[in-house]
Amino acid sequence: MRLVAAAALLAVGTALASQPSAADPSACPKMVPDDAGSVELCVRSLEGKAIERYDMKQFDLLIEACDQAIQLSPERDFCYLMRGIARLETGDPDGAIEDNTRVIALKPTSETAFFNRGQAYSTKREPDRAIPDYDRAIELNPKVASYYYNRGRAYDALEQTERAIRDFDQAILLAPNEAQFRFRRARFYHEYGDLERAIQDYDQAIALTPDFARAYLCRGEAYRTLGDEVRAKQDHDHAVELDASLADPG
Repeated sequence: MRLVAAAALLAVGTALASQPSAADPSACPKMVPDDAGSVELCVRSLEGKAIERYDMKQFDLLIEACDQAIQLSPERDFCYLMRGIARLETGDPDGAIEDNTRVIALKPTSETAFFNRGQAYSTKREPDRAIPDYDRAIELNPKVASYYYNRGRAYDALEQTERAIRDFDQAILLAPNEAQFRFRRARFYHEYGDLERAIQDYDQAIALTPDFARAYLCRGEAYRTLGDEVRAKQDHDHAVELDASLADPG
């Protein structure tokens, strides 16, 4: 749930597909800057190439395509958005912040840019800077569960527990079938000692995703704390069956 790029990609991808023709991206460096029609086609072709690279997780090549598109048309927001995603994926949160800030300057109502910049700040372990961006993304579109979920994680990092749980609750209300949201709320309850509620959420996460190894492992830990060694061992053993890396060392 790191980034919310799918909707933007779909919208632009549809627009690109509707174009009657497109330039060969390899010809873009040779484009004459004042040939507006050719530059437009070339930039759209590079944007399409960026989407392809995103789908293939070829983030370095995505950045390369976006660099070319931005050089040709620095006032279009899409490749800044895409390059910001790629930069975060390749371990460059500062670059991601720079690109998403540029998107926001060009398009102040871009909820995706605010959210993605918030994610970059969270990656830098700066939840106090992430929260205002999540706030703005939610103001622009209050129907996206992952916005609340990630803001909840930021509040949790700041130990603002009431705000964190409200956001986790809202995320689950909007996306009740998202197992990761249930698991994260379970971890929250678990960490604060509300084991009964934690187990209920672990149960839901497992019901939604039966091979969720970490949910079994953590539920087993909750059972062990409650003194139920039988269920604790059952969950631990099943977790290890699903993911051998969860086995106790030694």
